[in-house]
Amino acid sequence: MTIMYLDFQLRSEKVNFDFSDLIYYGEIKKNNIGDINSLTNNIIPYCYWTCTTTERKSNYLDSDDILKDFYEKIKQNLEKIKERIKKLNLEVYICIVVEKEHEEDAYSLTISKEMISFLNEINANLDFDLYVDL
Repeated sequence: MTIMYLDFQLRSEKVNFDFSDLIYYGEIKKNNIGDINSLTNNIIPYCYWTCTTTERKSNYLDSDDILKDFYEKIKQNLEKIKERIKKLNLEVYICIVVEKEHEEDAYSLTISKEMISFLNEINANLDFDLYVDL
């Protein structure tokens, strides 16, 4: 099986914020400026808010499908999301995580024109984390 999911992360070093009223999909994690990192006991100098989508499992997965699924879940609030990102001057990151369990499992890292436009609309950085060593 190949496992694929998406992390949508918003970040600011200047202001605390929350998007739970606009994005209520997947697992949400948040910290505020000044919170204590439980692993290092250090003060966290930024606010971040992360939404992790549900893992998809199959013998073949495509990153564009993962992006489209996320887009479909948030599109009803997309204008409000974009407005808040711009108003708060947030950094936006989307990370697509791929975990490959068996050599015969397959995946594709493709991004359609529509999803490139979506990433551009929200001014997102795109990253792929690949865990495929066998």
